[in-house]
Amino acid sequence: MKKKWIAFAFIISTFQAIAQYTDIINSNRPSLSETPFSVGSDVLQFETGFFKERHEFKNFYESESFGTNLSIRYGKFLENLEFIADLTYRYDDVKNDIIRLPKSYKAYGISEFTVGAKYLVYKQEYEDKSKEIRSWKRRTSFDWKRVIPSVGVYAGVNTNFVGPDYKDKGMAPKVGVLLHNEFSYRFNLITNFYSTNFLDKDKSNFKYIVTATYVLHQDWSVFGETEGNLNHLSDEFYAGIGLGYLVNQHLQLDVSYRTALNLDLEKPTISAGFSWRLDRHTDSYIDHEAEDNETIEIVREPFWKRIFKKKYKKKEF
Repeated sequence: MKKKWIAFAFIISTFQAIAQYTDIINSNRPSLSETPFSVGSDVLQFETGFFKERHEFKNFYESESFGTNLSIRYGKFLENLEFIADLTYRYDDVKNDIIRLPKSYKAYGISEFTVGAKYLVYKQEYEDKSKEIRSWKRRTSFDWKRVIPSVGVYAGVNTNFVGPDYKDKGMAPKVGVLLHNEFSYRFNLITNFYSTNFLDKDKSNFKYIVTATYVLHQDWSVFGETEGNLNHLSDEFYAGIGLGYLVNQHLQLDVSYRTALNLDLEKPTISAGFSWRLDRHTDSYIDHEAEDNETIEIVREPFWKRIFKKKYKKKEF
């Protein structure tokens, strides 16, 4: 049961051989990184939040912004496969210090609309040492397999279906590698590497995100994160912290704060949001004693009956 609660830590730590589904919602919020694991087949999940941001690049410009992010995740066809749509709507009040540009202007609309898919390529298996009763040393020793991460891949495109104020020429391909280390039942590390617009040398961008998550309690989790954006114009580095709270099996709340680490860049950002899933996953198993190894589906209660029922019974972490 211990591992079951780690699903709240924005990553999956307990599932069957290739299953991605967990009884408790698996959300990427409030971090910016992406776990390599999917939400599970026939699960539709919404992760959204509101943000307020101040962006100042000394001697160039400053802006005050607010808006909302929405990520739609859907598992279908394969347990290892997930389809993702990311959308950002924002309002920017910009003041420029560059002579050739307008001194101030306002921009608003959809600033980002990305669609893509991810696939779990390799899932690391860990030894369950809790059953080791003959040797305290072996039971408490570190499993070095945990240094080797689970691996997922991402492929998508930054579409140009955005507001007039954020239009760019054409669409930009985006690819990524997603890594997940579960160093203990409580502590996990997610590392992402992304390359966007890599076909155009003048517009290509490389990004890395490293997120460390620690489970304080079965309902509470905290994270620390670092992010870097590297391109031909500038290199920007950020750090963030956040807190998540599990309301019930299908709903999670979160808050976070981020800021830039560059000396000439200020970008404090506060965000609050939630994650919610529509769970139509059906469990199944193979009856090896039946003729032709018949697959038997486990019937689950209707979704609306589950979502409105009393919060799950808490157990010791």
